Amino acid sequence: MFTESGGTYGSPKTSVLLVRKGWRISVHTVAKLMAELGLVAWVVRRRSGLTRPGKRPAAPDFVKRDFTAEEPDLVWAGDMTEIVTEKGKLYLATVIDQFSRRLLGYAMGSHHDADLVVAALHMAAATRR
Repeated sequence: MFTESGGTYGSPKTSVLLVRKGWRISVHTVAKLMAELGLVAWVVRRRSGLTRPGKRPAAPDFVKRDFTAEEPDLVWAGDMTEIVTEKGKLYLATVIDQFSRRLLGYAMGSHHDADLVVAALHMAAATRR
């Protein structure tokens, strides 16, 4: 069960599943056996948001939440995404043109910072000359 769960089930979940299969075993016994075998469950943590309220006011909303565009290069939009990998977190910043929905620029890095956004904007500017 531990292997099938990808190493995420601890003794409480494992003992519940064993009882459902007809075994008579306590959580403490399962915990003791898991400790003897060196089985330690991964802690699955909920992701928290990356944006934090700062001291500076938010940037003005020039498009008034209307993301349609009448022609290319009128409205660009950006986004940041956190990608969890085996070697740690990777952040992806993207810039798209709202008219064509075409990806204009992107940048990847190990830190979620303004330099990543600037790199994506530079790529977008170079793409559209």
